[in-house]
Amino acid sequence: MLEQARRDLLSADGQALLPHQRRATGLVPVDVVDAAAINDRYAVAWAVLDDARRFVVPLTCDGGVWRRSEPGDRISVEALNAPAPFVVLRYAPIPDLNAGIEFALSVDMSNELLVVDNAMAAKWQFLEVPSASAGLSMAAHLLSVGFTDTPAPLASVHWNERLIMSATQFLPDAADGWQWMVDDLLTYVTKQGVAPRWPTAVGDLIGRFHNACATPSAVFPVPVSMASNLGPMVDHYRELLGQVSSLDEQMGLALEPWASRFADAVDVLGRARDVTVLPIHGDLHAGQLLRWSGGIAMSDFDGNPLLPVEHRADPGPAAFDLATLLRSIDHVAHVVARRAREAGDEAAADRSLEWSADARDELRSAYVGVVDRPLVDLELVAAFESLSPLHEAVYAATYLPRWRYVPLGVLARGW
Repeated sequence: MLEQARRDLLSADGQALLPHQRRATGLVPVDVVDAAAINDRYAVAWAVLDDARRFVVPLTCDGGVWRRSEPGDRISVEALNAPAPFVVLRYAPIPDLNAGIEFALSVDMSNELLVVDNAMAAKWQFLEVPSASAGLSMAAHLLSVGFTDTPAPLASVHWNERLIMSATQFLPDAADGWQWMVDDLLTYVTKQGVAPRWPTAVGDLIGRFHNACATPSAVFPVPVSMASNLGPMVDHYRELLGQVSSLDEQMGLALEPWASRFADAVDVLGRARDVTVLPIHGDLHAGQLLRWSGGIAMSDFDGNPLLPVEHRADPGPAAFDLATLLRSIDHVAHVVARRAREAGDEAAADRSLEWSADARDELRSAYVGVVDRPLVDLELVAAFESLSPLHEAVYAATYLPRWRYVPLGVLARGW
């Protein structure tokens, strides 16, 4: 089967091997190196990029020709019953999946997220990760300590000790923050009604989440510990600083005035000693916050996508999650400002950016009022906030060009 899959897939446009959101981003598939059948119509392959990274390709066979599975093919349902060499782990009863409806969500910028029959969300991994992934461990921990403000884990599919797909409960009427937060704020700044009240609710949610992360479980018997230093995080930001010179001219010029601020923030992290660390989200932004009929829930615990895989499940400071979420408030404001400007409403764009300062204060105050205070170091929060635009600039320039305007806007504002 491998030879036929390789022949079929490589004879087509190589970009067709990638998830839709990854196409035209500079990634170049060069080979298909392994494949295994789920049944006669479905399979999974490993392909390789020109930089030697391996990635997952779910496959569907049409008329005897293999291609990347598309939303609507329903490979996610079939994968739940995949035979050896796949390993399927079930954590809860699978809902009825016979309606025949499947569509993609764009919230996950790194992987491919499919909704099946409005009952299950199936995340197909892109780049390879070990089976003992950050996301699965965190989901199991939160379930065991009674934190229910997150979609319940249903199942995971593995191949050769690598996670291929994970499935969770799909929350009815769920919308991610890049939709509902943006819509709420756009309504406010254009119609000048009541300012959104959700920053307080979100701050409360994240405070309760960190308290749950700090609660012992069978998954994390001793979740809170002291790290002698923040070495991997410091190395990460130093590596990002080293990439600035290779970015395009526009991004490089935008980053230049922040150089001393970045250096000072890295120094703060480098000097940190005996830091309280615990399991954290690691990639907390608006898109990970789902508003549904039952309130607001958190999703996607796979960790920081720019960290090496072996460090994504590392315990970290709660300050990192809080800082990235505070910056995400800025990002929502910039998205709304751009839409307002596109509609010719400069006043609304200005109101959006002005709103972000008050919203950040509300979120931070709600969080501090709920979280167990020893868990968070506010000096580290400030350092991580200062470094967030660096992360976003490198991420946008490297992986997501359509996101460039957001870090450019934050950098231009200067705070």
